Order: sequence, then structure tokens, then C-alpha cells
Amino acid sequence: DGAGGTLRKSALSRMKTYVGGSTITWKATSSAQLALDNQGDVAYTDLDLTSVTSADAKGVFMLVAMRNDTAGEYAQCFFRKNGDTPTYPTEFSTDDSFGANVNHKGMVAVGCDTGQIIEYKIDTESSSSVSLLVSVLGYWE
Repeated sequence: DGAGGTLRKSALSRMKTYVGGSTITWKATSSAQLALDNQGDVAYTDLDLTSVTSADAKGVFMLVAMRNDTAGEYAQCFFRKNGDTPTYPTEFSTDDSFGANVNHKGMVAVGCDTGQIIEYKIDTESSSSVSLLVSVLGYWE
């Protein structure tokens, strides 16, 4: 986000600059870590990433795909480092102006704890049910 709210973009190869010069490891293929169908609200729940990261991983880059089954209602998925309660966790959401069953995709970066654990939470507007697929694309050490 640039001055005055102007959105800026950058190549993923520059990501190292923004994560403190860490080593970045990109997965040869994305590794689905979480696949949930027809979920309502879910409180913060641990997501163990040890099978797709190294013991030295400090955070992960993930592709999130989310679909809301109810037109005119929003759905949100929050990600955070395990045990943290930041005021602004990483958020991925669907817009309530879209119809039902529209796929929303995006990439998020989330720090993980020393056990390679992050947490996720799902919030829905009221009667919504969401399907969520989280794939790990890479991680930084």
C-alpha cells in the first residue's frame, strides 16, 4: 500500500527484502494443509505445518481458496501465529456483494511458532457455510 492508499505490487522474488533477509524455500508443488467443506463459525484452531516446513521455519506463504455458499453474506478466515492475539491478524474474506459459491483466492503470509504451528478461525455472517482450502506455497527461515 503506497502513499495515499495507492496499491503497489512487487515480484515474489523481492519478498526476501520484506521478511528481513531470511532464506525462502518455495515448495515444488503446493501442499494442501487444510481442506474444510461446509463449515460454520470455527474458533481459533491449531494448524500443524511440520510436514511441509523445516524445523527452522519462522513463517509460511499460503494460497487460500474460500467459497461461501450463501449469496449476500460475508465470510472471513483469520490466520495468526500460534498463541498470539494480535489486534490485526492476517485476514482473508469474501465480499457480501458476491453471489453464492463464488471462489475467492489469495496469498497470505503468516508467522509460525517454534513448533511450526499457526492458528486459523472462520467467521460467517449468519447462516453462511464456507469451504476452505489452504495450501502452503513456501516458508521462510
